[in-house]
Amino acid sequence: MKRAILVVFSFAVAALAVHADTFSFDGVAWNYEVTNGVAVFGSLDGSVRAIPNASGEVVVPASILGVPVKVIGKAAFKDCRKLRAVTIPNGVTNICGEAFADCRRLESVVFPVDLEEIGPYAFAGCVALRSLDLPPGVAHIGNSAFACCQGLKAVRIPASVTNGFELAFYSCRGLLFAEIEEGVGSVSHGAFLGCDHLAGVDLPLSVTNIESSAFSDCTALKAFAFPESIMFIGSHAFSGCAELKSVVMPASIRRIGDYAFSDCPVLETLVLEPCAAAFGMGVFRNCSLLGSIAFPEGVHYIGKYAFSNCMNLESAVIPQSVTNIGFRAFHDCDNLATLKLPFRFIGATAPLAVAEGCKVIYYDGTETNDPPAAASREL
Repeated sequence: MKRAILVVFSFAVAALAVHADTFSFDGVAWNYEVTNGVAVFGSLDGSVRAIPNASGEVVVPASILGVPVKVIGKAAFKDCRKLRAVTIPNGVTNICGEAFADCRRLESVVFPVDLEEIGPYAFAGCVALRSLDLPPGVAHIGNSAFACCQGLKAVRIPASVTNGFELAFYSCRGLLFAEIEEGVGSVSHGAFLGCDHLAGVDLPLSVTNIESSAFSDCTALKAFAFPESIMFIGSHAFSGCAELKSVVMPASIRRIGDYAFSDCPVLETLVLEPCAAAFGMGVFRNCSLLGSIAFPEGVHYIGKYAFSNCMNLESAVIPQSVTNIGFRAFHDCDNLATLKLPFRFIGATAPLAVAEGCKVIYYDGTETNDPPAAASREL
């Protein structure tokens, strides 16, 4: 509901702009516009800076000639390279896109308790920003809002964030820890993509989805604890996590997307609790240290190339519940010695690209190293 109100407000402000001027506060000239009784520092379209070349410490006034300030305009302080600190007063509900983008010396921001929305790229490129204390009422963090803030060490996503935070912390390469509060339902697309020093993540039970590329290329992650509520892991969610060694999947999981854990070269332990899950295409491709896999009963789909080039894989057990195994699921698994399959897959090992000499065991006790070619089919 808050997001809808903010969107309506933005359109209304754009349509009802009635005044634009300069206001002097503590000897500093501020550019602003007034729309429908609400003051905006800078402008909504980004054409006017609040204070061109702002520097040092800036305290934003709470009102202009008795008119309350509600919005920090688009690009209002963008590229103010000498700005070091800013205090935004209570009453401000919206920080527009690029408002403080590329303020490369900005070290601290005091956010208002009334803040509801942070626009896209609002603080992107603020490489000196050291900490982030978001107020508990923030409902939306825009695309790439804090991207490339290299100085951030820890972040906390408040429970009030309901409208996603896509790519919000993309390439925050100094980030060590992320906490997501109870109440947040998903980790958005690319939220922590490329945070290559991120070593700890605290996910609450309210999280059910981890979306695509959420933790891709987080090369310092060594283990990941999924809450018992997690149902969906998106494509490439953990791909390229070069230090990830172990994964434990809870019973709640329903789908693991394409290439979700691909290119995790030291992943060696995969524990799957009984679950009714589908495993997407290339889901563990190029996980060269993975030694064995025993799918629990309930898994029903294994995508093509799922374990392609898992060079250390020696054994795999496919349960009776699996109805479809994708083409070349075990392609280039040269050390695969034993594969246990439901009887319905007899003759299917050619399209699965099982290595020569692999012993195939069916649940009825049949063993073979050379399934009948006539029964072979692509799955």
